[in-house]
Amino acid sequence: MKKLRSHYFNKCRLVEDLEEETKFIQVPAPGTPSSATTPGPVATVAPEIKLPEPEDPEDDEPLEIGDLFYQPAEVKKMLAHMLETIPLGEVKVAILGTYQNVSTGENIVKFIQENLGATSISHAERIGQDLVTHGFLRLVGSVGNTFANSSKLHYQWRPKTFQLTGKPEKPVQKVVKALENGDSVESPTMAYVGDYLGGLLTNQHPGETPGDRLRREASEADERYKAGVKKLDLMRCALEESMMEHLKFMERCELDRLKAIKAGKATGIFTIGNLPISYWC
Repeated sequence: MKKLRSHYFNKCRLVEDLEEETKFIQVPAPGTPSSATTPGPVATVAPEIKLPEPEDPEDDEPLEIGDLFYQPAEVKKMLAHMLETIPLGEVKVAILGTYQNVSTGENIVKFIQENLGATSISHAERIGQDLVTHGFLRLVGSVGNTFANSSKLHYQWRPKTFQLTGKPEKPVQKVVKALENGDSVESPTMAYVGDYLGGLLTNQHPGETPGDRLRREASEADERYKAGVKKLDLMRCALEESMMEHLKFMERCELDRLKAIKAGKATGIFTIGNLPISYWC
């Protein structure tokens, strides 16, 4: 909850800063004479809005992967083990080119079940989806960014993963353009186009302005914060129910003890099972 609240407050602060800076931009009303025809001082350029770099609360705080929270050192160790164990290869996608450092969803799920204690395939897919959400993996060759257990879906380990673990990253190969005489030449332009188109496939909000992006992220953080509050409240209710059940059990035990003492006083027998009544009390 501390992590969700910090993330939500940071996003709200960025949106408020954007709205405050937008108020200082004066847009001339229609029909207002411009400075070119009106004598007077030279008009100043409108101030440029520079959005502050969003603070990432995941740098020093634990990450939620699956149903558990992992410290940054644990995440680093886990990702390093995944890069060492899961087979890495390359995938050729039409027009987009060749992607390096790619693993199939099936191999990732197999590793999660064997090493991270996933109880089912759906649980392993949820862990894989969290890796995608935190920016360690991305889907290539398909639209969207959903993780699934499939040998036909390929996921690329992003540079963030290699930077965090310190593992060497294979260089991205450039698209080779064939010439008429049989020779070949590297075409960096095609490589850039492939990266751009690949980004469009994985980007779920194309054409979004920085202001719209901040408002959307603030709204999403708000929804996650609400879901976390509801989950925490359900945990509180479950704890209170368990406490009440335990107290009722202890009350029944105490009533049984008192009944045994009263029965012993009435009959003059103060032993139960050849043991004194004090032993049972």
